[in-house]
This record gives sequence, C-alpha cells and structure tokens, in this order.
Amino acid sequence: MDDHAEEDFNRSERAQATGFMGQSSEISWMQRLQREADHGSTQQHDDHFNGPDGLHAVPESDINDVYKDTSTTSASYHLDDLGVSISEAVEPYAIPPRETADKLFNAYLVSVHPSFPIIGKAVFTSQYNLFYDQPSAMPGHKWLAILNMIFAIAAKYSLLIQAGGGVDDRDHLIYFTRAKALSMNGDAFFSHPDLQRVQVEGLVAFYFLATGQINRSWKFSGISVRSAFALGLNLRSGTADTSDISKEIRYRVWWSLYTLEHLLSTMTGRPASIDDGVCTAPFPIPFEEENFHDENVSQLLNLHSFRDRRVRSTISRLSNISTRTSTSLPASSTSGPAANHDQAQEQVETDWLRTITPNASLYFLYFVDLTSIMQEVIRSLYTARAIHTAWVDTEHLIARLSSKTEAWRSRLPEAYDVTIRKGSATFQRQRLNLAFLYYSTKITLTRPCLCRLDRQAAHTRKLKKFTHDTAALCVSSACHMLDLIPDEPDAIGLSNMAPWWCVLHYLMQSTTVLLLELTFRARHMPDDAKTISNAMKKAIRWLHHMSQENSASHRAWMLCDGFVRRLATDIGLDVSDLPMHPRQQNPTVIQTPTMTTTSYPEPNATPWEVPHQNHLEPLASSFFVPVPYGEVMHPAICTDYDEYLLYTTATEETTNYFTPTFPDMDQT
Repeated sequence: MDDHAEEDFNRSERAQATGFMGQSSEISWMQRLQREADHGSTQQHDDHFNGPDGLHAVPESDINDVYKDTSTTSASYHLDDLGVSISEAVEPYAIPPRETADKLFNAYLVSVHPSFPIIGKAVFTSQYNLFYDQPSAMPGHKWLAILNMIFAIAAKYSLLIQAGGGVDDRDHLIYFTRAKALSMNGDAFFSHPDLQRVQVEGLVAFYFLATGQINRSWKFSGISVRSAFALGLNLRSGTADTSDISKEIRYRVWWSLYTLEHLLSTMTGRPASIDDGVCTAPFPIPFEEENFHDENVSQLLNLHSFRDRRVRSTISRLSNISTRTSTSLPASSTSGPAANHDQAQEQVETDWLRTITPNASLYFLYFVDLTSIMQEVIRSLYTARAIHTAWVDTEHLIARLSSKTEAWRSRLPEAYDVTIRKGSATFQRQRLNLAFLYYSTKITLTRPCLCRLDRQAAHTRKLKKFTHDTAALCVSSACHMLDLIPDEPDAIGLSNMAPWWCVLHYLMQSTTVLLLELTFRARHMPDDAKTISNAMKKAIRWLHHMSQENSASHRAWMLCDGFVRRLATDIGLDVSDLPMHPRQQNPTVIQTPTMTTTSYPEPNATPWEVPHQNHLEPLASSFFVPVPYGEVMHPAICTDYDEYLLYTTATEETTNYFTPTFPDMDQT
C-alpha cells in the first residue's frame, strides 16, 4: 500500500495548525496506538503484515471506517493552534535593563548554545558588551533581532526553571514580537538572504520548537535552510576573502541548522530540506572559539586535508572500512601493508579524538555525528520510497544502521559515555543530551519491528525471530531512556539538565512505545511485563508533574493518561497509583501538586539512583502470548546526577581579535 494522507488537513484551522504527521512522528505512533486499542482485540487484521509501517496493515477500503475517530489533531500534544502574538503594542527598539539582559544572555549561552551554536559566541559577546557599555552604538535591525530572539529563548527557559529575576510568562512573547518587528515585517521579510538573516530564521525556528509550536518551527527551519543554501553554507569554503575562523563559525551555523532540521523531520515525519549528498561543509572542529589561535587548532582550521583526516564522521569511517573489506579487487589490493596502514590510520584518528579535553565543541561534533545517523535511519525506513522496500532488505538496513549507532557509541570519550554510571558532573548536561538522542535513534530504528506478525507460512521463523528480537530492543531502549531521569519527578531539574526544548518529544517517544507493547500484551518481552508497566507509570507521573507549568506537557499527559485508563481494563493493569485528573476526583478536594523543588538532591540522594531493573512476573500471564525467542537487551544505561550544574555567569573573556568597531556591529 502506498504512503498516503488519510485526512484532509485543510478542513479546519486546527487541522491546518497541526498538519500532516508522518510515520516517524510519535504522534503518528499515538494514532496507531489508538487504532490498535479500538480494533486490535478483534484481530480482524492479524493476517496482514506491513513491516516498516510498524503495525498490521489495514485494507485501504477500510481506512475511513476503522480510523474515523483517530485524527492527527486528536493525537497531537503540540501547541500550534495557539497564537504567537500579544494584544498590546510593542516598542521594537526597547531593551531590558543590563542586569536582566545579562541573566538572559548567559542563560542562553549555558543551556542552548552548546547544542545550537548558530552565533559566534566570542564575537557576539563582544558586540553585546559594546552595545550595553556604549549607548551610542547603533547596531542594525537584524543584529537587534538576533539579540531579541536570544532573549526570547532564554526567557522561556527561565520560566521552566523558575529562575525568577522578574521574568514572567509573557516576556518571551514580547522579545519575539520585537524581533519580528525588526526583521520579519514589511519588505524585510522578502529581502535576500545574508548570514544574519539565516541566524534570525534559525533562532525563530528554535524558539517555536521550544514553545511547542512544532508546525511553525518546521516551516521556519525550512526557510532558514534555504537561505543557508543560497549563501552556500552547506559547502566547504575555498575563498581567500574569508578568514579561517569566520569559515568555522559559518560551518557551525550550518550544522546548527542541520541538527535542528533533522530533529524536526523526525518529530513531524515530514521530509527534511537537507540531504547529506548536498553537504560538503566539514564537520565542526572539537575545540572552543577561545582556542582557535592555538597552533594545533590553527592547523586544523588552515589545512583542509589535515582536518579531513582528523575530523570525520562515524559514517564516513565505516563506509571507508566497508569499501575496503567488501571490494572484489584482488587480495593484494585490500590486504598487506597498504590496507594495514589505512586501518592503523583509522585507529589513530579515533584515538586522537579521545585525547581532546572534553568541551562543548567536542560534544557538538558527536551530536552532529549521531544526528547524521538518525537522518539515515529516517531516510532508509520512513520515507515513501522505503515502504516499497522488501522486508528482508529492511531487516538488513536495520542491522547495518544498528552497527553504525553502536560504533558511534563505542567511540565516545569517557566524559560523554552514555553507559557510565557515575560520570563527570561537569559534562552531565551534554552527556544526557547525547544519551537521549542515542536512545531516540535506537527507538526510531527498531520501531518498525514493534508490530503484529502475521501467521502466514511465507514469513519464516528466522524473519519472525529477527522482528521479535528487534521489537524487544525497541521496548528496552524506551525503558533505558526513562532510566535517564529520576523516579521522583522534578521538572525544574530536568529542564536544567536535559535538552529542555525537545525533552517532551523524547518522553513521548518512549511512553508511546511502552504503551504499544502493553497493548500487544507484552508479547515481545513477557517476562518483563511488570518492568514495562512500571516504566510506563513513571512516564505518566513525569508528564503529570510537568503539566502543572507547561501546556504541551498537560496535553501529552491527558493523551497518555486517557489511553492508559482505557487500556487498563483490557489487560488487567492497576492504575490506582497514577495521578488523577481533577474531574475524576472529589470536586471539593482537588489535589494539584506544585513544583517546589528548586535544585537537584545531593549526589547520594536516593531518588537519583538509577532504578534496578527487576525482571518481575507478568501483569496477568494469561494475557501474554509466550514466545520461544531470547530477549535482546542492551546493557542498561546508568546515570547518576552527581552534582547539580548551578546557573553561573559566563566569565570567559573575548580576545581583541573579535572586538568589533561601530561599523562592524552587523557582522557575526
């Protein structure tokens, strides 16, 4: 069956706001979860198998009848149906007091910039200080728009961590409105791209993502990518007119857009604007801007061939190895001194990365690398073309991409190793971000196998075993993702430590997978049914806790909680220990927990210990279909918040090289 749209997304304003959600989106998974609950018990479609689709196929003629009550809007927790404007007039040239501005700017640099280095930190910091220190400085509209977008994103973050300091729930909208007036109104919106416009558009896309406006975020991400294409930012720069440091800053702008675009592509299930075949921009170097003048770093910036040998992605390394080992050339061409030298060189490159002192730029390199693997997963398994791939070929794709993902993990330095129980607290935020993306990649990669197998003889025992074991890996990855967070919900702590702009997406991915497995009566992991149900309940409690201060989380909790209570009767699940919606309680005694935690517990506090994975008895053994295949379980990730990263003011000094003069205020 061809990939197709099952709804008219132009039928209403809300449907337009939500838009189409493709197969890689957890919203699409939630839709299929609702359909499975509605019609799975009859097993009327069990004799159909559609591997990459992730659930049993339904004849196209039955779609309208079977799915009529499961629209995309009914399964969406995003906030695109809400407005993004404020009623009163806003002065576009107004700026916050220096104290407020410093708090917001530093909050952005600490929480967002390492994962989204779309501005040159050193040069923009110099410009920022000049702007506030010398009131006569007159930067251009686009520079002011960039500054206001930074303030808007930081104001949203400050709300989530309850930072206080006079930031209220409207401030981020005010800053966004100023940026819009400065750079996106009138003729300005139709002007030709330049570097600052790319930065504004990318920051707007990130802001919409952070505020739950996913449809708008996806739209602006595409605009920013096209603007970047127009400037050739996706290509290696060979011009002598641009300094090597400026080239590196622009490469980082490109890779920021790259990671954002592919995250949004995964979240929406829509095609990405970027294909790796059009990218020749080198990966970012693993050194911070303040080190760019060091001799060894300058060599990386100046010598393309040297940089290319040292800073390569996991994918390119594996491709090179695969080419050497699978070629049909005579043995002398792929063995002997030359081949041994190449393999030794690969080892030198890997070891070289391990010798670099961990820093935000090294983290970003690994983040980009894993994003490129996720992009290949989406392209190989979730596009319209992938639907026509034979399942045996899909099996090989999953196995190959799984090897790439594990190769990426195996090359992580100890500071970022997502499997270390007690790593350095200094890099906890970066390690946690990599861990979320790692398990998200594994879930997305294995999700097509979390399905009902048909009973036709054509599907061999070997195929069923692979699908079964891979589905078990999908479920265990969802459990491990939830092991990244404490058992006791702490939304403020999570926003401080995790990728706060997309952590809800990760939680919904894992929760939906666990709900699917419970809907299948834990047939893939019957011995771990209790563990699965406990992990699912943990996710529901977290969503409920987060919902107290976040509208998107509230919608997510309502969706999942409603489904769990609907499912509980069918599978014998006890939900009496889950928080109830106010309308389900005594209307005169409504208990609504509030977030009072303002910091993480001390290192030895019990709630932050990783829960032990007990393989307990199934929920109700009579419901589960026993399977003869062994479990495929990845070693549980162990995280321990050894130390809470306190909010601090950046003390880094910028070099004279980056100090702008007044005419340079528009240069970033």
